Amino acid sequence: MVNILVAVVDSGGGWATLRPAVLLALLVGGVMLASQLLGSISGTIRMIQGELVGDYLRSLVHRQSVSLDLAFYDLPEYYDHLHRARDQAATGPLSLLENIGGLFQNGITLVAMAAILLPYGAWLPVALLASTLPARYVVLRYRSRAHRRWLRTTADERRGLVLRLAVDRPGGCGRAAPVRAG
Repeated sequence: MVNILVAVVDSGGGWATLRPAVLLALLVGGVMLASQLLGSISGTIRMIQGELVGDYLRSLVHRQSVSLDLAFYDLPEYYDHLHRARDQAATGPLSLLENIGGLFQNGITLVAMAAILLPYGAWLPVALLASTLPARYVVLRYRSRAHRRWLRTTADERRGLVLRLAVDRPGGCGRAAPVRAG
């Protein structure tokens, strides 16, 4: 593109030299527009799939919770399990699939980079792979911490949801005077 623009400037801007630059610019613009359009379509499809999978999984959780013995609901930890299942029903499976897809793409990139670096020395791809280990350690460590926190705070989240629903529902205590702290 730069070479074409230099040729246009050097020739005085005649149509014969300007035409390839215009065509190339239109082609690049068309590719960028198509990329944005396809990204938007992909996002919409991802959202629709997420809603469909989430609805299906929520219905499975609902059917399972209806079929349980009433003694199941006597212990708070079972409520916590049910709350976590409902919470993860919509986003968990699709997030897992997207992460696996991202892992696959990143693996392909890593193999391609290793193939490019191999002629410069066999130790270079190994060093590239070894350089990812600290980041993997940090990610795994903080993901496990976040998971433990999620398990630990489920009861509080569930109680907060119950209180919010009690306050927000029509005819509930949402019409009452504000509760004062203390």
